[in-house]
Amino acid sequence: WRLTRRARRFTLSRRALGLVHVPLRAQRVTDSLSFLVTPLFFKWLMAGIVFEAILLVIIHRRTNRGPRPPEVLTFLGAGLAFVVALFAIRAHNDVSATFITALTLALVFHVWHLALLAKR
Repeated sequence: WRLTRRARRFTLSRRALGLVHVPLRAQRVTDSLSFLVTPLFFKWLMAGIVFEAILLVIIHRRTNRGPRPPEVLTFLGAGLAFVVALFAIRAHNDVSATFITALTLALVFHVWHLALLAKR
């Protein structure tokens, strides 16, 4: 059963508006992935990034192998700042000072990381 482009576009737009029934299987998938937007998930993600940074710095100090600590901290700092921005926008459902500060900090970390890589 083939739909023309026009009919397919109409079906997708009706689905986006919630006018078409979503199959139960698709609903179960979206329900099982709903934890990805919970505050607890963001907190665990932030803790994982901090743990990874600490672990990589310790490994570098002990073995003198791998990326140097400033490179690790600037790279993971940018990721952490971005996760904080996502957490802030999810918590406030609006653009807040925390969101703007976190995104600005992510930009600063990225530029700093690029400057460190350019010095190599």
